[in-house]
Amino acid sequence: MKFRLGTIAYVFALLAAGMATFGAWGIARAVGVMWFWLWTSDGRPRRRPMLWGLGAACIVGATQLLLPTATPAAYRAVQRQLCLVNLKFWAAGIREYASANGTLPPVTLRDPAGKPLHSWRTLVLPYLDLKGLYGKFDLRLPWDDSANAAAAQTLLEFQQCPADHQHGPATSYFAVVGPRTAWPADGKRKIDEITDGASNTILLMEAPGRSVDWAEPRDLSFDEAVDVLTGQGPRTGSHDVDVYNLIFVVYADGRLGSLSAPLSRELATALLTIDGGEAIDKAELVKAEPRKLSVEFLWGLSAFVALALWPGVYVWRGVRTPPV
Repeated sequence: MKFRLGTIAYVFALLAAGMATFGAWGIARAVGVMWFWLWTSDGRPRRRPMLWGLGAACIVGATQLLLPTATPAAYRAVQRQLCLVNLKFWAAGIREYASANGTLPPVTLRDPAGKPLHSWRTLVLPYLDLKGLYGKFDLRLPWDDSANAAAAQTLLEFQQCPADHQHGPATSYFAVVGPRTAWPADGKRKIDEITDGASNTILLMEAPGRSVDWAEPRDLSFDEAVDVLTGQGPRTGSHDVDVYNLIFVVYADGRLGSLSAPLSRELATALLTIDGGEAIDKAELVKAEPRKLSVEFLWGLSAFVALALWPGVYVWRGVRTPPV
């Protein structure tokens, strides 16, 4: 075989695309592609059926690889961003409440007998420019009393993640209730009580498919939240981004985050408690952050697939000396 200038340029381009897309493993993939085309380039008839089969497999494989990371990925990326925007909206209301009152809102407003009446979500409505809706609630009566029915059934644009296909006024966003979390079952919590650091403590988290109305005074217990973060709890409902096992959270300092389950139980506990003194393993936390699909990766992958399939045009047309 004669090594022409075009052959050398092709080899370097394929190696570069492979390394840019797959790292060091890209070299092995590029060598495999070149070996395959060298093996099929002599035009022997007995190899043509295998060439057709492998060529079809390459096309199908490339399609299966590219399509899930193109349009659906972009769609899911938009949904993820909207999920996080909704979380940030709730967190902004909580922080405005805390700024005005000196504490976080109570997770549940109760009557003198201790009966749950209303959720923290209702209490932060005035701080979300929804004073009119807040004024329709009679806080002396339970959230599901007939006097509060119309207000409680109001649909909010930010009540749930767009990927969480629940009907009615169901919510996707929850506080985590426990004596050592940001939300004690009784009483109120001051931000400065979070001695582990507001940037290391989860304030709210997403849990899809729970069939809990936004006005309902029901959230996640500490154990339920740990189960969600560690992947031990049951998967409920339908969630379009479950393929990534993502859990969207907002920290007590207002920072948004997306964690890829399962987390270790130690990391989950450290992120949920306010005063455990646990050392957050930054390396483990970085691993928990999902890899983001980049435009550069898609371009690199597209270039590698195109270069890998390009010699097939020559072989298919019967040219005995493709560029490799």
